[in-house]
Amino acid sequence: MKKLLKPICFLIIGIIIFAFPVRRMFVVNDFRIYQTIHGFQKEKKETLDAVYIGTSKVYAFWQPPVGWNDFGITVYSYAVPNMPAHAIKYIVEDARKTQPDALYIINLPTFYVTDITEDRLHYMVDYMPLSQNKLAMLKTLLDEMGATGLSRMEYYYPPIRFHSRWEELTSSSFRRVSNGIKGASHYTKFLGFTKKKEEPGNDEEFAETEEEVVTIDKEKQKETLLDFMDFCEEEQVKILFMIPPLSESEAQWIDGLSEIVTERGFDLLDLSDKSDEIGLQPHADYYDESHTNVHGSLKATYYLGKYLKDQYGFEDKRGQKEYTDWDLARDKYYGEISQYCLDVELENGARNYKIKAPALNGAKYVDDQITVSWNRSKKAHGYQVYRKTTISGDKAWRMIADIPDTEEKSYSLIDKEILGSGDYIYTVLPYQDTDQGRIYGSFIAKGVQVSIILTEEE
Repeated sequence: MKKLLKPICFLIIGIIIFAFPVRRMFVVNDFRIYQTIHGFQKEKKETLDAVYIGTSKVYAFWQPPVGWNDFGITVYSYAVPNMPAHAIKYIVEDARKTQPDALYIINLPTFYVTDITEDRLHYMVDYMPLSQNKLAMLKTLLDEMGATGLSRMEYYYPPIRFHSRWEELTSSSFRRVSNGIKGASHYTKFLGFTKKKEEPGNDEEFAETEEEVVTIDKEKQKETLLDFMDFCEEEQVKILFMIPPLSESEAQWIDGLSEIVTERGFDLLDLSDKSDEIGLQPHADYYDESHTNVHGSLKATYYLGKYLKDQYGFEDKRGQKEYTDWDLARDKYYGEISQYCLDVELENGARNYKIKAPALNGAKYVDDQITVSWNRSKKAHGYQVYRKTTISGDKAWRMIADIPDTEEKSYSLIDKEILGSGDYIYTVLPYQDTDQGRIYGSFIAKGVQVSIILTEEE
């Protein structure tokens, strides 16, 4: 018996090492998906007002810490790129184990994804903890995809993909830490800006983006949606279907689905043509034709948050001890995005986008001072000048001046506060003062930049 004990122990240890740390290394390498699914598993039981489920349009549209900051509501975005429509029922079923009374907001355009591919399936299941529900979902999705043999087994045990995954590994494959921001977005594209076409007169058009080839199977869409609605009725799930602002091509993907939803008596919030009402500008608030950037997402989150608060009467839970993790998420998230957004955006200040952003003429460093200049914005009553630097750990935009409009063709500001070597970035926000208070216009989010290298003598 003693002779067998040592090899058995080595075998057990080997299985543990291979089954857990190594297993995690060979899942799909997308930090956003890890944060979404792993973060959701850490949510306290019965604390969420709503769970917002869908594809990437969800995590680009709704930011949970912003909804918390503005309204004190707890709405988690459970979003995965190209989430297969067949998975939605299982995601809801899994989430209801800990959030049984939550409202489930379902992005209706997610039902266009009826064809299941290898990548889509790995995105969906790799980070999900093992459960009977996951196994049931895998069987349904793998049967739909027609996977067999080892190509089927790799979804149950990702290290089978070892030979094809090794070159994809990065440092994040070995060490993943929850960021605690409730599935909120801060990936590079999201923090960027719409790329404009270069042709004159098309400055508000989108740059052409690579679009996924979509095969629309109307019958399968309808069948999947009806099956999901049957499930919701049987399990008495509180559901709100939602359609975010859509492009013309996207609108064709879900043609006819909204009628099915309303005919069955489910709640539907259709924002497909509400971009103006939300305040979204195509040339400033998207990073491609389909996804809002950080600026557009702040507007969208406020709009949806107000709707949810008014329509469903969610309690304002700010200040309650059991929700301090939401305060921490807000503080961390606002720290992340404050270097990309002005305080006016973060505080949901009144906006009028017909007050156009003034053209920035540049920033120059001469004689220990920086001169920033810009052209007049015709409808502006004045200008708030903002600055951020790369010198200290605090990279947030800070207002440094408020200059009234005097109907001159151009304006300038002299900044004498030189903190040291580094980049100094400036932008100018126009505003109008009205009887209802100050109303802010558009601004150039990238700003203008000057780099300073000081010698020891200076």
